[in-house]
Amino acid sequence: MKTPKLSIIIPTFMQGDFIESTINSIIDQDYKNYEIIVIDGGSTDQTVDILKKHDKNIAFWISEEDSGPCEAINKGLQKVTGDWVTWQNSDDIFLPGAFSKVARSISQIGSRDDIALIIGNMRLIDMNGDAIREMKYVRTTFRSVIAEGMVLTNQAAFWRNDITKEIGFFDSSYICSFDFDWFVRVLKNYKAIHINKTLGCLRIYEETISHQNMPSCIAERDVIVSKQNIFFRFKLYFLIRRILLTLKNLELKYLFKGIARRICQKN
Repeated sequence: MKTPKLSIIIPTFMQGDFIESTINSIIDQDYKNYEIIVIDGGSTDQTVDILKKHDKNIAFWISEEDSGPCEAINKGLQKVTGDWVTWQNSDDIFLPGAFSKVARSISQIGSRDDIALIIGNMRLIDMNGDAIREMKYVRTTFRSVIAEGMVLTNQAAFWRNDITKEIGFFDSSYICSFDFDWFVRVLKNYKAIHINKTLGCLRIYEETISHQNMPSCIAERDVIVSKQNIFFRFKLYFLIRRILLTLKNLELKYLFKGIARRICQKN
């Protein structure tokens, strides 16, 4: 059976402290049918030196001024040659075995053309790469994303390359919610499957774009949702659905931890 080729786009700017960890998390995978596309926004730190160091492992890289990660991802989409695509932020990482798990799911999908998105779980890590906590998801749908928001993550998601022609590129009019807009558009047209395994890690620190622009991110998501003309979102229904699916995955301990954390936050 032909093994699917995975394309990983890394948009980056001034992330010399982290990008090598991102690259290493890819080249250390036990699944080798992949390509790395790095789009750097003209960094003046050690980023370019790191890219030159790993030149043999990178299918394509460029360092030139751009408007931000959205433009960088769109540039990368024009270079990918894989069957399935993702982007990984240059301060985030994949976990060992992630690509093999994704490839296995792709083979199980087979010729079904209604499924175009694979979603896994994600781990929050700190500046040093130490685990903060796990983020476990369930199978996401268009309506569940509209009702609940970003209940998936690019750190652990791959989509079919051929849908870009239909879905289009990422919308650069959004400062930080271009990912949410993209997944909404994908899920409006296609189905997703969920792998109940942790595939990638999101690094949490104050300098991230989402942390610095949280009010703008929330406002942008409200605009994206309002464009869908769904007036009854049934948020409680999808919350209950997520709880039940989490229980189905035998994640009782995770569920109790989440409930306890919410209680503590309210108090």
